[in-house]
Amino acid sequence: MLHSKVSYLGGVCIENRLFWDNGKLREQEQTVDDLSIQRAFNQDGLKILEIQWRKADRGRVKEVEQKFHESGALTHEQRWNKGILTSDATFYLNGQKKSLLIYSLRNGTNVCDVNAYSDKGHLIRQGVYLVKNDSPDRPIDVHRFFDNDGLLQKEQMFDERNRLSRERQFDQQGNLKSDEAVFEDGSRKIYAIIPK
Repeated sequence: MLHSKVSYLGGVCIENRLFWDNGKLREQEQTVDDLSIQRAFNQDGLKILEIQWRKADRGRVKEVEQKFHESGALTHEQRWNKGILTSDATFYLNGQKKSLLIYSLRNGTNVCDVNAYSDKGHLIRQGVYLVKNDSPDRPIDVHRFFDNDGLLQKEQMFDERNRLSRERQFDQQGNLKSDEAVFEDGSRKIYAIIPK
């Protein structure tokens, strides 16, 4: 049984393939110009992982990493720009996006916009976090929560010390039903009286 196969062009390796005992492709690495693509497959021949690398001054930097379910559906995708993580997305098995994290530099601060979705594709949570160790850490600004149909249910506001300072609740029709100040000890005070 063929175990591996290597292809060269002009004395340079452009493709390396490894095979399972059943003859199905197990691993593959291709190089085209300054782009290298690594793929891994399960014993049924379905792709479970793909990583794309770009040649850099010192070695190479990762640009894309994708993970797939055993059914072949994409479940996780991360993207980098010049070695810096820019996005992190997960997906439901029905193909709908489950979550999307967008990393950026805002006013000199590393932040992450976090969005979560229902399996129908509706936005159910949205907020911004400060970034620590390449992960969302402390909440900032306004965070919004929606029901499975995309209707706004709650808003939370965070102060400059990343503490919850105000919370607003909405009814099933999207009308404001409560608006409260939230203090650091957890106590609350009504901001406004909402007419019924």
